[in-house]
Amino acid sequence: MVRCLEQLLTKQKKRIIISILVSVLIVSIAALIVLRPLLTTEPKSAQLNVSISIAQTNVYRGGSLQAQVNVESKGNPENVTLSCETANGISNNLNPARGISNFTSTLTLNVSDSTPNGNQSVIVVASSGGVKVSTVSEISVLGDNELSPNVTVSGTVQVGNFPGFSVRLNQIEFVDNQTNSIALVSLPSTYPAGGQSSASGAYSVVLQNEHTYHVLVRVVWGPKNQEITPYTLDGGNLYAYAPAGNTTMPGQNFTLGF
Repeated sequence: MVRCLEQLLTKQKKRIIISILVSVLIVSIAALIVLRPLLTTEPKSAQLNVSISIAQTNVYRGGSLQAQVNVESKGNPENVTLSCETANGISNNLNPARGISNFTSTLTLNVSDSTPNGNQSVIVVASSGGVKVSTVSEISVLGDNELSPNVTVSGTVQVGNFPGFSVRLNQIEFVDNQTNSIALVSLPSTYPAGGQSSASGAYSVVLQNEHTYHVLVRVVWGPKNQEITPYTLDGGNLYAYAPAGNTTMPGQNFTLGF
């Protein structure tokens, strides 16, 4: 009788132990299912992205150009270090070279006189926490015989909604951002009768290639067709560039309001 009771208790203990183990296993599997999204992350290299945006990829020997480098990352911000790889006498500068994503850096490329004609690779590398990603772009280096030193820029200027009086175009002014020299172009237009508040005219000017120009438009105005001191309107920046074999840049139109 006692032996049978002992065997029964032993079987009961085994059942309890097995039941506990099964319960622990079920709880562990459930916990793993719940915690798996938290324990599994994307590789960090998939989080970081770098790209180059170059508005104008053609440059002559001895010249320079600028590009925008965009650094992006998903999730938490990352400390990112940028570097650039160029060859054949092309130097580079990144400003800033470090930042917390997301941010934009300005890449300046200076092309030496010894750089050969043709396409040249530009590689930008973004590094963060031991992870590196890179992007490749190309610039086209032109020789002196492929790029005109000057370009004829032309277009129209229109101003409108001058309050209360007639308005007439006077001059358009191109201020060279590199040399501060000024090119003035007359803008003949009829001084309107009847108090018209808008005017328009065409212009054509020869500017230095690969230079940027700040554009100012001068108008005269006054009651009863009496001209008053010129009023200046800001037309922003005009980037004058002629691709190889081209010496004109038409269609540079400005519309300004008061």
